Amino acid sequence: MNNLEQKIKSKIKKQRQKARSIFVITDLARDVFVVILWIVVVILLGATIFLLKSTPWEIFGLPRFFLPALTGIPWELIALVTGLGLALYYLTINIATLYRNKGLLIVLMLISLLAGYFIAEASGLNKTLANISPVMQIYQRQGQLIAPKRGPHIAGEITHLEGNKFTLKDPTQTLWQVIVSEQTRILTEIRIGNTVMVVGNKKDNDIEAEIVKPIQMRARPFMGSGLNGKVRGQNHQMY
Repeated sequence: MNNLEQKIKSKIKKQRQKARSIFVITDLARDVFVVILWIVVVILLGATIFLLKSTPWEIFGLPRFFLPALTGIPWELIALVTGLGLALYYLTINIATLYRNKGLLIVLMLISLLAGYFIAEASGLNKTLANISPVMQIYQRQGQLIAPKRGPHIAGEITHLEGNKFTLKDPTQTLWQVIVSEQTRILTEIRIGNTVMVVGNKKDNDIEAEIVKPIQMRARPFMGSGLNGKVRGQNHQMY
């Protein structure tokens, strides 16, 4: 009986040790996944904030562009960041004793994400990551992951001038025919090589310009797109 009892105890001990090892490995894998997910959320948060800051918010003051402008906001990117943030919350809530104070956890998560964002911006990390696919694709698509090229504005490099029209190449290499009229507000020089944003009515790959404004020549959407932002050619007077 003693031998049988010892065998049973030994078997139970081995099972417990095995179960403990699996538990430790599972916890470690979860913790690593949480860290990776946190990094991904910080990167996507940086892209979201950058693209929202780059949005021409003044077009919301133009009644005929209000609804189209709403569609131009990167809603799917915002939804993705929100969804991943919630996933991060529900994974983190099971770590240590944080589940006992959900309010504190939410505050700590928001602080850590914002701190991560500001550190990534200040260190230039987000700018570096903008050159890496698929992050580059997010910037080039203006955060419009499902239905790109929507909304009343486009940005790109002027590649050709002719009469009251000019050709604009956006970061995805799509060519747009921009039509300028006497009512168009031109806030920058129209010259080949300049990088501009155009707000107006789109139809296929044509856009009747309401506003032509300057943007940063090396803004993140243009990184890795083949648009070099170098000024070439002569000024072209339009109205």
